[in-house]
Amino acid sequence: MAHYLSPLAFAHDALEPHLGRLTLRLHHGHHHAGHVVGLNRAEARMQAALSKGDYGDIRAVQRAIAFHAGGMVLHDLYWEGMAPGGRKKPGLALARQIRADFGDLKNLQAVFSASAGQVEGSGWAVLAWDAELRRLLVLQCRNNQYNLVWSAVPLLVCDVWEHAYYLDYQNRRSEYVAAWWRLVNWDSADHRFSSASGELEQTQGQTEE
Repeated sequence: MAHYLSPLAFAHDALEPHLGRLTLRLHHGHHHAGHVVGLNRAEARMQAALSKGDYGDIRAVQRAIAFHAGGMVLHDLYWEGMAPGGRKKPGLALARQIRADFGDLKNLQAVFSASAGQVEGSGWAVLAWDAELRRLLVLQCRNNQYNLVWSAVPLLVCDVWEHAYYLDYQNRRSEYVAAWWRLVNWDSADHRFSSASGELEQTQGQTEE
């Protein structure tokens, strides 16, 4: 089954001044799209291997699937996790969990921002709910598929590949991450947390004072 590039929910200039129109156009239309194309090609190679019964290149095929599938899904989550003009705090259920696991939102943001800044080379910072540990985790994902925890469900992701920010921030990754926090779509994070944890949000859209 072919995969397709998911459309953005906002215009290319909707995240300005934090992320520019050209950054979004290139990021979504070229880098994200490239993973969709790469995944389709890698899955075609897998089908060819299955039909021929020839698995001599299976390691390279599996690596390509992991890399491009990770890139496609993480980019979908990245765009979903941002919104122009959204509220600045998580909803009540997620806020309670953040307080339980990190003390408060400021601590979470500090840990997440430090993790994003210290990703070696290219990758992602991830806020995830771990279904086995029953707690929130902040993870680094190198490239699109390394340093993951199998039971973790991502709630928010920040892309720290250079293509995500270089046109706007050059090598100032920390400034980009600080700007990203101003764009976080807490409605999306709340919904993903509720779905992953079973913590139903009884007061949709409400936040703590």
